[in-house]
Amino acid sequence: MLWFLITLVEILIIPLTRTDPSLSGSKTMAVFVPPPLLLIITVPYILNFYLKFHLNQFISSFVFQDKGFENTKPVLETIKNKGITAIGAAGMCWGAKVVVELSKEELIQAAVLLHPSFVNVDDIKGGKAPIAILGAEIDQMSPPALLKQFEEILSSKPEVNSYVKIHPKVSHGWTVRYNIDEPEAVKAAEEAHKEMLDWFVTYIK
Repeated sequence: MLWFLITLVEILIIPLTRTDPSLSGSKTMAVFVPPPLLLIITVPYILNFYLKFHLNQFISSFVFQDKGFENTKPVLETIKNKGITAIGAAGMCWGAKVVVELSKEELIQAAVLLHPSFVNVDDIKGGKAPIAILGAEIDQMSPPALLKQFEEILSSKPEVNSYVKIHPKVSHGWTVRYNIDEPEAVKAAEEAHKEMLDWFVTYIK
């Protein structure tokens, strides 16, 4: 089972890595953390549709987040052994929790959280990597009031570069679960995608 999960992470991370040769010849890579566990992240959403919230919370908190964090560490180690000197991680939904754990242990050099779930103020206090938090105006998992708390905490940590933005008129999951036939939805998602990539270009060197 452990081998399968690690292999799954490797398979899904590889297509989402990006090397930017323009940054002074340095090797840089952006690693997207759940998703990249795209096959796994669908499970909480499906369960959330059919089952009650608390069961979904239990499953995602105690199974997927812990596994995601532990199984990402050897992947990052392998990447670094190949000569990659800086790694950035982006986490959507509960993947954001994985990213902040990586940041706490200084395993990444930049972090982006998009419509985060299960991230608390202590997580933000413990993070060490430059962090961008992109939240939604309509989000029960990370409501604007909580994002404001994150912003206040980060403002008190000048040693950690940060950026917090609450995107208006969008709901949880807007960066990955949107209708490509709706121009406004596409525009909102692409705006967040650009902010994410700009953050990595700035700090992954």
